[in-house]
Amino acid sequence: MKVARLIPCPQADLLNITLRLLLNLSFDRDIRAQIVRIGLLPKLVELIDDENQRLICLCLLYHLSMDDRTKGYFTYTKCNQQLMKLVIDCKEERPEPEVIALAINLALNPGCAEQLCDYKHGKGLKLLMKRAYKYKDSLIMKMIRNISSHASFDIKNQFISYVGPLGETLVTEKDEGFLTEVVGTLANLTIPDIDYQALMDEYGLVEWIKKKLKPNAADVELTLNVVVLVGTLCADDACAEVLAKSDIIQILIELLHAQQEDDEIVLQICYVFYQLCFHKSTRNVIIKKTEAPAYLIDLMQDKNKEVRRVCDITLEIISVCIILLFISSECDPDWASRIKVARFRNHNQAWLETIEGQ
Repeated sequence: MKVARLIPCPQADLLNITLRLLLNLSFDRDIRAQIVRIGLLPKLVELIDDENQRLICLCLLYHLSMDDRTKGYFTYTKCNQQLMKLVIDCKEERPEPEVIALAINLALNPGCAEQLCDYKHGKGLKLLMKRAYKYKDSLIMKMIRNISSHASFDIKNQFISYVGPLGETLVTEKDEGFLTEVVGTLANLTIPDIDYQALMDEYGLVEWIKKKLKPNAADVELTLNVVVLVGTLCADDACAEVLAKSDIIQILIELLHAQQEDDEIVLQICYVFYQLCFHKSTRNVIIKKTEAPAYLIDLMQDKNKEVRRVCDITLEIISVCIILLFISSECDPDWASRIKVARFRNHNQAWLETIEGQ
């Protein structure tokens, strides 16, 4: 790529034209890979400090950050530190959209997320939280949410002190964009040290959850994130029991019926049922008092492979429990037979279609 020789270039106009050419070319994935391969990434990052080239350079870096394999290469540059400085030290209420867009993308990479948190000797997350809440900035909150999505203990552990404020935000925040990101952040915090039952009790989250899961809710994205949060809460035995006793299962069934065309909501509801099946008290509620098994059986025919997979695992757990309950005369064995047939059809669908076609 001959234009690489012009980056950097002492002539500002020529450099700007070259960057614009690269930006246009970078819509092509192969060109993006080539830009990284020939070593232009560190040179482009250096140009962030040049105010005359910053905007076009950030746009180009954003394109490069769209490829997951490329995100990791940013950790070998000072890009994450530069972005944090531009976000935290911004004098305006909102940072430049090109800055925050790149930061949001890079926060999805574990290595980049750690570098963002390490800003100013480990104060990165604290500074981001402070700014996000000061200006109710949903984009910075999305960046924080992406950081929270990683399994790293060092990252997760930094969020423990923010669980209370995040929980309070759920019941007080009116801005649904900001609220959605807060819900998503809490849903990512699968940390054993968090007392989620105390959080639910302190802020009355059970009633809040039931209110947000109405089938006709206008904000589908918020609804989806609340379902994911329920799945996180249901990993805790005490929380799962409280939620099951509050008719949350029936509410989810109604939501499942209303949003049956939305694969992601269907999948996350199935995951909640899966989590509930790990606890004896809630498992029995699902089997004895709801139609959840029937819906799971129907979803074994869903076109989405991941939905079928989660349903299959959940039904396997339920079928074993039904047999045990039947032995103790506590459950109708018909459920076990129906589940067995549904799982057989799912695992042997191709063979059955061949036989039926003969």
